[in-house]
Amino acid sequence: MLIFIPSLSFSQSDHQNNIFPPLKFADYGFNKNYRVLKTTQTDINDFNQKYLNTGYTLDYVLRSFFYISIHLSSSENTLISMDGTNFKLKSYKPIDITKEVITLIGGMSSGFREVQKFNKSIDD
Repeated sequence: MLIFIPSLSFSQSDHQNNIFPPLKFADYGFNKNYRVLKTTQTDINDFNQKYLNTGYTLDYVLRSFFYISIHLSSSENTLISMDGTNFKLKSYKPIDITKEVITLIGGMSSGFREVQKFNKSIDD
C-alpha cells in the first residue's frame, strides 16, 4: 500500500538546506516511511538528467519510485534504508549513484517489488 502525503516534516527551507523530500511515501510499517540518500553532489540539477532510455529524471526515479529524500552536500554517498541501515555507496556520478541505489533496494525485501514495478513501468 502506498500513501501519498504532502511533505509531512519538510518545508521550503529544506530546499535551501539541500534537502529534497520524497515525492511519495511508503507504508511498510517502519517508523520512517522513506529512505535517505546522502550525497556529496552539491546541486540537485545534477540529478535532472534522464535515467537510461526513459523519460524520467534521476531525481524523479529516486524520489517517486523509491521513496527517497535526497540530501545534498554530505560528506559521503550513503543510502539509509527505512529500517535505519546505512549503505556506503561506491559511486560518485549521479547516474551511477542512481543505478547502485536501485540495485541495493532490489536486494531488500520490500524493495524487490519496487524495482519490479519500476522496471515494468519503463518497459511499457
